[in-house]
Amino acid sequence: MQSVNADKRKGRTKKNVRSGVIARKTTTNLIDVFERFIHAKKAAGRAQGTLESYKSRLSIVRSYEAVTGEKMDMQKLTAEDFQDFIVYMLEDHIKFDKHRFKKKEHQTLGLSPRTANDVIKNLRQVYAYAMDYELIDSSPLDKVDAVKYTEKRIEIMSPDEVRHFFSSLDQRNFSEFRDYVLSTFLLDSMCRINEAVNLREQDFDFSQNFVRISAEFAKNRKSRVVPFQRRTGKMLRELIEENREFNTEYVFVANYGERLTTNHFRTQLRRYAEKAGMKRYFYPHLFRHTGATWYLEAEGDIRRLQMILGHADLRMTERYTHLTGRSIAKSHERHSPMNQVIGKMNKPRKR
Repeated sequence: MQSVNADKRKGRTKKNVRSGVIARKTTTNLIDVFERFIHAKKAAGRAQGTLESYKSRLSIVRSYEAVTGEKMDMQKLTAEDFQDFIVYMLEDHIKFDKHRFKKKEHQTLGLSPRTANDVIKNLRQVYAYAMDYELIDSSPLDKVDAVKYTEKRIEIMSPDEVRHFFSSLDQRNFSEFRDYVLSTFLLDSMCRINEAVNLREQDFDFSQNFVRISAEFAKNRKSRVVPFQRRTGKMLRELIEENREFNTEYVFVANYGERLTTNHFRTQLRRYAEKAGMKRYFYPHLFRHTGATWYLEAEGDIRRLQMILGHADLRMTERYTHLTGRSIAKSHERHSPMNQVIGKMNKPRKR
């Protein structure tokens, strides 16, 4: 006969761990911590473009680990290891390797010094994140210098090039008219392409000729107001009327009414340039570079330009002060200190 004090739980499963609780494994592998860093930035509300840039630089670290065949433990990595990594980026990394949408000619060997510095900058942030969570005590990157390089001069178009490009578009065709309006808007407003393709009709004030760029799509996560000319506004309203049959809130849409993507517009620009016999490499940011430079050449205020462009740091805007020799000479002719002397010398002589 079984004792009344016998353990009635015998043979049943004993539960020690709560269900639904995922055990967090502490790791110091650089790639794992980089992934957690990106996740933290996503939770902090960073822009999608910023998150994509983090992922792109993480892929470079992944490639290096695959090439070396060794796990990158943050507790063991030294400054010399990261110097080797920089040399790999500059000389051996294949840009767009195995990318299904990139042609062979785009898969070049070696990254630019600027790109390599961007990767190292992100890795410094990852190390700071790891130290905040007490995964490591110090960063070997404190002993690693940035790659020295000469800042590449910003490319811009000439007025003749822009006129030739616009005249090559057939505005009787919906997609070419849309791209004509979008190109005009990019040049006039100097917006980024990602900001432009996400614009809705409600973002525009056509009575005052300005558009509100939402913080959600701005690179620095700050909303701003961007002006445009009345002529540009007229074309935008015409495009919006063309879009009525699609029943969409977006201003720049593809042929079936879905929101236009940045990659689709990039592809279209290259196709138009090739059709027009233009040798220059066309890309959306070229309109922003050109517009900003022309604004300063017309003696526009650099502080106002900073607000229009949405630059948090004035030094970013100052890159556009690479004015042409012609405009510098013209400005100097007007403002030269010699004018104070010449004015008096040109007075009639007293007899």
